[in-house]
Amino acid sequence: MWQGISVLQLLVFTEAWGNEMNAQDIRTHAADALAVSDWEAVAKVMNTPSIKQADNTLRSTSWLMQQLTAVVDPATGATEADIILGTLQKATIPRVRAAYDRMSSVGIDLSDDQVQVMLPVLSAAGNWPAGLVEKIMETGIQIVSPAGEVVTAEQCQKVMIFDAGREAEQVIRSRLSTVTAQMDNLQNVDSETMTVVEYQAAVDAIVGA
Repeated sequence: MWQGISVLQLLVFTEAWGNEMNAQDIRTHAADALAVSDWEAVAKVMNTPSIKQADNTLRSTSWLMQQLTAVVDPATGATEADIILGTLQKATIPRVRAAYDRMSSVGIDLSDDQVQVMLPVLSAAGNWPAGLVEKIMETGIQIVSPAGEVVTAEQCQKVMIFDAGREAEQVIRSRLSTVTAQMDNLQNVDSETMTVVEYQAAVDAIVGA
């Protein structure tokens, strides 16, 4: 892959290329497609939402009222936030009441498993507008793609090429360290004990000429 590229060019290339997508993520999520170098399939996997991403931010009643301002009842002016808070206030289940009290103070974590389970129940009980419970649940947990953004087959391939370059770079750096140490050792050898031919052969053996 790297034939025709000098050591210096490769080191410059690996330092200059910056990639946001992680090669290990491609190996983890698109192993089958990667194994046959099907880059279109790799991109499809990396673009498909499949990973749960939790947001542990504590959400308070103030946040709710600031974010959910859409009016759902023109007659009363009730907003989406009013619908949710009304449901919580009317709840007789102790843990729901506790959640409301906590939301009124420090806030609650909408990604919490118990909260995620309870939200659809509250939605049904309070007859929430269509899509409202999904909006709240997705604030706590989103299903995202492995890439985190839309990527192309070419971008996926370049990420793996870059990763191969990094691996080659490590081999080269290791080799350079070895060559440096061996040349330092040779410098400490009394050259008078060697003929020109022997000395040249020693250098050639070190640098691989």
